[in-house]
Amino acid sequence: MLSPRWQKLLRDLWLGRGRLALMVTAVAISLSGVGTVLSAYAILTRELTRAYLSTTPASATLELPRVDEALVRAVRDLPDVKDAEARATILARVQVDNAWRPILLFVVPDFDGLRLSTFLPESGAWPPPAGTMLVERTAYAVLEARPGDTLLVRTPGGTPQPLRISGTVHDQGLAPATMEREGYAYITPATLALLTGSAELDQLKILVADHKQDAASTERTARGVAEWLRAQGRNVQEIQVPPVGKHPHQGQMVAVIMMLLAFSLLALLLSAVLVANTLAAIMARQVREIGVMKAVGASNAQVAGFYTVMVLLLGAASLVVALPVGVFGGQALGALVARMLNFAIQDQHVPVWVLGTVGLAGMLTPLAAASFPVRRASRVSVREAIHDFGVSPQALGSRALELVTRGLPALDAVTMLGLRNAFRRPGRLLLTLGLMASGGAMFLTGQNVAAAWRVRAQEVNTTRRYDAEIRLQQPQPTRELVALVEGVAGVGRVETWDYEDTSFTQEEGIPVMHTYPDQGHGSFRILGAPVDTQLVSLPVLAGRWLQRGELDGVVLNHMAAALAPDVTVGSRVTLSVHGKATSWKVVGVVRDLGSPAAAYVTTEAFAGVAGTAGRTRLVRVAAGDADERTRNAVVQEVERALGNAGMPISLTITRTELSNAVGEHMSVVLGLLLALAALMTLVGVLGLAAAMSMNVLERTRELAVMQSFGATPALVLRVVMGEGVFVGILSGAVALVLAIPFSLVVGEVLGSLTFRMPLPLVVSPVAPLAWLVVVLVSSTAAVAIPALRASRQTVREGLAHT
Repeated sequence: MLSPRWQKLLRDLWLGRGRLALMVTAVAISLSGVGTVLSAYAILTRELTRAYLSTTPASATLELPRVDEALVRAVRDLPDVKDAEARATILARVQVDNAWRPILLFVVPDFDGLRLSTFLPESGAWPPPAGTMLVERTAYAVLEARPGDTLLVRTPGGTPQPLRISGTVHDQGLAPATMEREGYAYITPATLALLTGSAELDQLKILVADHKQDAASTERTARGVAEWLRAQGRNVQEIQVPPVGKHPHQGQMVAVIMMLLAFSLLALLLSAVLVANTLAAIMARQVREIGVMKAVGASNAQVAGFYTVMVLLLGAASLVVALPVGVFGGQALGALVARMLNFAIQDQHVPVWVLGTVGLAGMLTPLAAASFPVRRASRVSVREAIHDFGVSPQALGSRALELVTRGLPALDAVTMLGLRNAFRRPGRLLLTLGLMASGGAMFLTGQNVAAAWRVRAQEVNTTRRYDAEIRLQQPQPTRELVALVEGVAGVGRVETWDYEDTSFTQEEGIPVMHTYPDQGHGSFRILGAPVDTQLVSLPVLAGRWLQRGELDGVVLNHMAAALAPDVTVGSRVTLSVHGKATSWKVVGVVRDLGSPAAAYVTTEAFAGVAGTAGRTRLVRVAAGDADERTRNAVVQEVERALGNAGMPISLTITRTELSNAVGEHMSVVLGLLLALAALMTLVGVLGLAAAMSMNVLERTRELAVMQSFGATPALVLRVVMGEGVFVGILSGAVALVLAIPFSLVVGEVLGSLTFRMPLPLVVSPVAPLAWLVVVLVSSTAAVAIPALRASRQTVREGLAHT
């Protein structure tokens, strides 16, 4: 038979089951959040790396005029080269709904013998027959097509050719096509010959030996291979070396998960506050019982041990719920992110260290939170316990109430009674306010960051006053090009720019670009810009914009500046242009959202280093104030005119497509942030419910005395409900203040993730009103049950309460 002490423990757990259930629920929700994020982090970091490496990504890609099988075999025998393969990548255009969109065509000579940068068949013919293409599964949304459809594809310098989609592949080495807003397709050399008239391959992909798997060694090996090729009479035009062993979006994914983990831990901290709040209220109610226990011989350690066991049981109950929910949630979140990043999870198991970490957090967090109230209760003397009346001093609460109500209109007696009750226990009020305010601050932060994101996204449009950027395959005479484009009806303004791939370097030789196979991630370009441009207006972060006649000045955009953090205005940098090291003085840094790393120089300076005086291969076109459909039609007419004039287009990027691509990179992150804000709001509401339940319980006799003097159930209900709603509204005011630093921190993290630039502090005008509604609804719901219970009890039941 259980001893009286343990019988009391079970009895207390049963009698306080409602309040303790709230505490267990809050801790379980917070632990579930921590478990979900930790599980997802463990799964994703393991599986993303495995999935990316399973494609055997090429360590480097060397661009040559021609690559044949004999050359590939010879390169495989070179020291420090583990494997090699010939490929080609064509940036073409595909017609989608009367518009031309970019599509990367990956030319594979042997689909059955893939060695590097591999991909997996999902459906259709393998290899694709001549005149057909396999499409990467994420590209269907961009191409607005499905298997079996025939699309019109145009390569630079070629004529449009119909290609049928013969099947689907899954390429885990590429960023999702939906994020990049371009199609991915895979063809044979025979299909390449149909499109371009030649089946020649021009890329040599190499895999360095295992002991060379780091950035510096990989680049040295690639340069060594290039020098060997030159010695054989082969002209290597460019070397592309992507980051070793990293998926294009790996850094972004890890940083987002870590941010989610930080806020999940904050939610756990809030639940710990709820534990301390609830236990303090329970201890206050049981002060006399503790006195009786001590009067019959219980020691301080025995009293503390009694309540410690209670806390541990509650922690264990939380873990029973949190562990499976966390594991399942982590697997679900991992699957969601995997779909977003276009890779497959082969192993969903959650490592033991995650379960152990969540288990320790579930047991130690409530224990740490309960340590102070348990220690205080265990040290109370018998005399203090017997003489306790359950009423705390009112001085602090009264002064706080006076400060809060100062300046307000005179309130009726019933409302003032509810407010006084709220301030009766200032410590509990502060903890409850902290819970609700933190949840509200996260809610407001989510809305503020979303608003800041919209401001940044809008900046993509406001800083670009052109409707399309058209890149030509070869430099064309500038005057003829401008005259041709200006002659198209509807064109409002035309500007000619120019560009070349570049990189920071300190030596002459073959240029090394740190780009991925999609030719976008990690790219860096030098652009010749009109000094008096009217179509681009980039905010200057440091220094100034270019000046007329400036021949050695360069303006870096913020993405390029992030690649060289030690470079400041006034520093000199060396940029590779066509393999030649060119020196420039940094005169400014600009914010350039939506663009990869870029260095801007004057048109004259660019022509001098690139040898393109009087010619250009980039034109920006503005179609005036017409609606979007009309502007798109004007762009299509410009494309048609250029094609008819024998000026083949390499790529057209409309401002709308650019804005959509930027939006795709951020939408999911914002969704996760808002979901986390909802989690913390829920914890705060549970905290308010627990606090109000305790407040009503402690005032059971007081409310009964009110009823004995004529207070109606409706009046009692109004007093209790008024107290809860007041605390909710007060927490909303505190949340508005806390949301400012929260928004700054989160905006710093997310902005640096996506733009390499912090998001601005933007206060959403709608968010406070939305939060007010949430506060009123949630606080009313939180106090509804204890308020109804208090209003329905009889005078006899209330006076008999102990």
